[in-house]
Amino acid sequence: MKCDPGVWHSRSAILKPHAFRATETPVTASENVRPIFVMSSPRAGSTLLRRLIDTHPSICAPAELRLGGMCEYFMTALEVTLGDGTIERKPLSRAACTARIRKVMDEWLGEYCRLHDKKRWCDKTPLNIENIVYLRAVFPDAQWICLHREPRDVVSSLLEVQYWPLKRHECQPDVIAMLIAQWCRTTERLLALENTLGADVMRMTYESLVTNPASELRRLWRFLDVDPEDGMADEAFVVRHSEGPGDHNVAWMNGVRRDRVGRGSWIDMAATPATVQRRLETLAASLGYQCV
Repeated sequence: MKCDPGVWHSRSAILKPHAFRATETPVTASENVRPIFVMSSPRAGSTLLRRLIDTHPSICAPAELRLGGMCEYFMTALEVTLGDGTIERKPLSRAACTARIRKVMDEWLGEYCRLHDKKRWCDKTPLNIENIVYLRAVFPDAQWICLHREPRDVVSSLLEVQYWPLKRHECQPDVIAMLIAQWCRTTERLLALENTLGADVMRMTYESLVTNPASELRRLWRFLDVDPEDGMADEAFVVRHSEGPGDHNVAWMNGVRRDRVGRGSWIDMAATPATVQRRLETLAASLGYQCV
């Protein structure tokens, strides 16, 4: 599937004027199996989901690989070296640079999968949303999972992690407004991804995942076209997973917990600018959330 940068620019302002234009870099699908990407806001439950996915006997889901930034930096490095027009031989085209990046990724992550006796790999990195155009250019055959969570719960969780010394009454309204705006910005990009990729993308919500994990995982296995596996929601907390960037609290859990749903009900948005509140309400409503 080709990426239309114009669509991305109009839908989510994701591209800058000088940004990489994916339509200039056609890459054929890899001979290897399809990559998987989990896209979400920070603190939306992506670490929990990646451990559940990693438990499947066919899929490796390591800690955050941050492949989006890697692809962007790799592309820049190739273009200013092998793609430099000042060298004597013909410089690498953008398509050739993109293909070279994919080859490196396939060799590296293919070896990782073989070491674990699995076939596919999955990267869950919230920051990948910042480099989505590069990812789509390098991995045109990927499958995407967009994971959403109720905005006040996301804000509450971010406050616990990033501003943990503060009591609730000490949280400044401008900090809450900033985090709400951040959720809106990421959600707009996730919805743009969903509206663009059709059958290659699946929407999930944190609330459905923790409320009925077995059902949501069956739906996920069907989407990924892998053999259905029962008991993953329990086994995920028994088997060993790679450690690294992500929510380290999940490693201490002994099962899927529902008690984090609704934890952000205390968030007071009275001081949030009206424009941000309207933006929030529109986005939340499109996902079935009520933020009043």
